[in-house]
Amino acid sequence: ALNLKLCAVHVLPLQSELRLRTVEDYPFGHCGVACLDAPPELPEGVTLERIVVEAPDEVQGVLHALNHIETTLLMMGTHGREGVRRMLEGSVAESVVRRSPCPVLLLREGVPAPLVLPKHLLVPIPLEGGDERAVVSAVHVALGLGAQLTLLHVRIHTAATHGVAYGAYPDPNEQAYF
Repeated sequence: ALNLKLCAVHVLPLQSELRLRTVEDYPFGHCGVACLDAPPELPEGVTLERIVVEAPDEVQGVLHALNHIETTLLMMGTHGREGVRRMLEGSVAESVVRRSPCPVLLLREGVPAPLVLPKHLLVPIPLEGGDERAVVSAVHVALGLGAQLTLLHVRIHTAATHGVAYGAYPDPNEQAYF
């Protein structure tokens, strides 16, 4: 529906200069990564380019691929680590999200990712306004898919927010203003 070309990228952690090549460029025509050497069957008309990046670490490899392949959306898996484990092991996905030149869709390990077109998009809007590009991009995607679009702004109400401790209360018309 979005007329996208698929490109599967695998990063080999090598201590050499950054290098990008197709799976077919490897000796014997394979790279040792199952989903690249034996790609899944795809619907007719969908092509899959298979790329291997040799880089000192995964983040540099993914960003190198993004800079050399015309990319409008990056989809990548994440372990979804939290707490001490995340602090010790880090997060490749978070590092890529922070530096990616294009939108990133993270698929969390263990959470089913249905292979259906989204019918409803949710776009959180931060208090300070945020990036209008997210809204504009979401509108284009929603129009392209015929999906519903919801913009969400979360307001956190506490006693400190409204000064309830000092006798002030929220404006009863606040919801209407919003």
